Amino acid sequence: MGIFVTELEAFTAVGVCWKGTFKQAQAGEIRTFMQEFRERLGELPQDADKSEIIGLSYDVTSEGFTYYLCCKVPDSNGQLPEGMEQITVPALTYASYEHTAEEEVNESYTNIYGWIESNGYRANDEINMEHVEIYPSDYHPINERPRLTIHIPIKR
Repeated sequence: MGIFVTELEAFTAVGVCWKGTFKQAQAGEIRTFMQEFRERLGELPQDADKSEIIGLSYDVTSEGFTYYLCCKVPDSNGQLPEGMEQITVPALTYASYEHTAEEEVNESYTNIYGWIESNGYRANDEINMEHVEIYPSDYHPINERPRLTIHIPIKR
């Protein structure tokens, strides 16, 4: 498994927010949510980087989590499309993995967390963000199996 450590610079993004349970996510709500966001990409600021869609997972509890789908922007200037929010992610160190459509997402996450522990790292608990998922903009969540880069914030 090709897990690697990477540094991602801080970024600002604009997107939409979903809150729900793991059961709802597994039932396909996230895929539908992503398709709806893809259909709204034209509403993003002109200077938004639409080459990739970023998924951000926050507030993870046994009850569920908050999930943002967004695209990077240099600066939103306070001009946000209706129903969208601005999200800022700090510069962090991540354990990262290129997940392919042939793999099971839950297995990829299990393997990454195992790698983190066995390589002297731990999840970065100083932030409320569980992970960053980066999907290519041509990924179709309804018709395709997930292909993405998974980034889990870590520290020594």
